[in-house]
Amino acid sequence: MEKILSYISNFEIQDIKRFLSKAARFFPILIGIVCLNILVDPGDMFLEKDHARKTATQLACGKNIGNYRPVDDVLTRKYTIEIMPVSDIVVLGSSRSAEIGENIFPNKKIMNLWISGGSLLDDLALLSVMDEQKKMPRTLIIGIDPWMFSSEPRRSETSDDIQKFLKKLGSNYHTKPSFDQSFWIILSLSYFQQAANILFTHDHLFVRRNFPTDENCQKLEYTLLKDGTLSWAETYRARTKEEVRQLTIPTVHIGGKMFTFKPDQALEKVMEQMILYLQSRGVEVIFYFPPYHEYAYQWMSLKEKTFKVLEMDRYFQDLARKLKVRIIGSFDPRQFDQTGDGFYDSYHARPDLVKKIFNSYESSPKF
Repeated sequence: MEKILSYISNFEIQDIKRFLSKAARFFPILIGIVCLNILVDPGDMFLEKDHARKTATQLACGKNIGNYRPVDDVLTRKYTIEIMPVSDIVVLGSSRSAEIGENIFPNKKIMNLWISGGSLLDDLALLSVMDEQKKMPRTLIIGIDPWMFSSEPRRSETSDDIQKFLKKLGSNYHTKPSFDQSFWIILSLSYFQQAANILFTHDHLFVRRNFPTDENCQKLEYTLLKDGTLSWAETYRARTKEEVRQLTIPTVHIGGKMFTFKPDQALEKVMEQMILYLQSRGVEVIFYFPPYHEYAYQWMSLKEKTFKVLEMDRYFQDLARKLKVRIIGSFDPRQFDQTGDGFYDSYHARPDLVKKIFNSYESSPKF
């Protein structure tokens, strides 16, 4: 140790001391974030053991989930597949595809397995479970998003599922090392924001916990309905067209971090292998392009280098033609929403618009 210190000048030692002194000022803030995230625990990541399986069980019993927060949704969907019976229609994708359910297909057994910010790797994990459980649907609707080919790892609990399915596809693709999500959640500023909001807006902390219900609890954040679709809170439903427009560009600018990744080109081949595998087992595959708000779409089109909306649109259009996959919807909302009333925010269409999109296709799925 003394030998090491001998190479450090007195000036450098003073610089190190000053750095440590400044860094120490942030320790109380960091400790406060960690404590609030654990004690309030908005997504039941720490205080409620096995909450994902509990949520899946409640859905299987025909209950809605009040005050739902999609923190651990990958595992919730995995357990849902294991518990629920085979569905006629299954929906995969991000929250942008979360409005496809019994409201559109009232006479069919449908399960929406959307995942917040979901990518192709999440789809592979869930398909692996479906295949192993022999619960492949007759029809699979895949929500398409520009970040589909993100190679960022999700949960360590699903890495084995992904690799198993890749092996079935005959793919030599290997995912990046996965991580323990709970570690990052402890330090997450967004989780801290949810915790602080709960702490200062509810009289009783127990009110904010996920709970089974027969109601659609629109006054308490989100409700995960029994078919897997997401019901938005009243605060979002009450937004006027002008309020949504004013929020659009700032939201897209901030949310652009979702798109600032380098697409893993190797996943393009995996996508094609996945479609062929599903078709070989008699599954009808449909691509659903959830629309963006018009202002958001125009903004992202101008910033194509960052958002890659047009590039991914062309890729999936070409892939659909090549593999004879049906397409419903479009990133461009103008052919469906002339008034601008059909959105909660920049990314998420309201149920009425989603239903209009599916009903507008003469070539809609023949269920």
